[in-house]
Amino acid sequence: MKFISILFLLIGSVFGEIINTWENIDYAKVVDLSKSFVKERHIIKAINTGSEPASTYYFAIPKNVSESIAFSFASTIDASKNEVPMDSHIDEIEGGVYSVIQLPFPIAPKSKVSFAVSLVITNQLEPFPRKQALGDIQNLVLTTNKAPYSAYPTKSYKIRFQGPSSAKEVKTIGATDPFGWELKSLEGGFSYDVTEESFAPYTESPVSLVYERNLPLPYVKDLRRDLWLSPRLNTLQVEEHYDYSNKAAELISGFSRADWMNKRMSTKSSPAITAIHFPLYKGVEIKDIYFTDLVGNVSTSLVMENNLIVKPRFPIFGNWNYNFTVGWTHKLSDFLREDAEDKDEYLLEVPLIGGSTDVVYEKVELSFYLPEGAEFISVQSPLANTDYSISEVYSYLDIFGSHTKVTLQFENLVVDLRNVKVGLKYRYTLAAYLRKPIYIGLSILVALLSYLGITKIDLSLSK
Repeated sequence: MKFISILFLLIGSVFGEIINTWENIDYAKVVDLSKSFVKERHIIKAINTGSEPASTYYFAIPKNVSESIAFSFASTIDASKNEVPMDSHIDEIEGGVYSVIQLPFPIAPKSKVSFAVSLVITNQLEPFPRKQALGDIQNLVLTTNKAPYSAYPTKSYKIRFQGPSSAKEVKTIGATDPFGWELKSLEGGFSYDVTEESFAPYTESPVSLVYERNLPLPYVKDLRRDLWLSPRLNTLQVEEHYDYSNKAAELISGFSRADWMNKRMSTKSSPAITAIHFPLYKGVEIKDIYFTDLVGNVSTSLVMENNLIVKPRFPIFGNWNYNFTVGWTHKLSDFLREDAEDKDEYLLEVPLIGGSTDVVYEKVELSFYLPEGAEFISVQSPLANTDYSISEVYSYLDIFGSHTKVTLQFENLVVDLRNVKVGLKYRYTLAAYLRKPIYIGLSILVALLSYLGITKIDLSLSK
């Protein structure tokens, strides 16, 4: 009983800190709807209402949102409106989900602090209706919390949506709206005309908004990204295998190629995917580009204005799938650095994903194939709790050794992470570099000597 009493005392003290420490005196929520995933930015000015300095802020996250967060980050805002990143992590406390934010220094009682919390959320947008005829304009529906969902009381509140110029609410059966706010159009978006002056903690007011977005919702179910390192040729070979899909509105009837051509849909904006763009990195050489699918080589690809554009064999409509592979070659020296203290150690830094524009990745498998004889040291990932595995793989002319394969697993990523880099550190000695050509040379020499020896043998029958 004593242990149980102490446990409840600790839980009570935690929630006492969450509820009583802060008050939001100014709260602004900005929702970006310009992509196939949702970006939320929460700009908060809070005051410490407690009697002691506080350095931890618990940012409450609705449970239906927490399961779909691709990534989040927090930053303080100084008087010059400069932002400095802060340490934060998402945790579950007694059934509630929070981004636990560590402020850079304790905030004294009655003192104020300004900061911003950014969330990137996937699987929040759905076509409305789910099926439509070829050529119809697509609408999307977003369900979000209209009021500030915070662990602390809030005084002043604003909410704004970026992207579409207007939207309308869809009433949910059985749901009641405690706020009668009106939607109004703004330049580059729309907002609610908030009339309330204060909000209690954990105010829930779910609302479904329908807006026009006649574009695809690209979705990669599985991406296998293979990188082969060849110091001898100074090449980094990249091959990406896509299980590509589209979460846009489905066709209400079968696809007609004749209707597609008669309506000139390939020249119009539509929910179907007709081309996939891969932005290329400036200043990095790329060559030997290829594009294949399950049928074979696909010739409809080109490089234009620093973009690799590939065109599938058919338009990808809602709930359609397309499996394909793209590949190219870089100079290894553009991504590899030699350790300053140990000349046999190297650090390879590459983007986490190659990234076509505006896409969500369900699963990503990033594999590094080290040179034959190289020793894996460590991996540096920008994302927490990254799983990786090590195996051995044989390739061409791997007679005396194999390639070490390091595979990293990721889930629920978005294209915004394409500039985030993953580091791989390995050891590759001069002996390992020379071993393969020496063995191959010796093998050829032995073969030649054997051939010469055989030619000297007299197999003729003497009389």
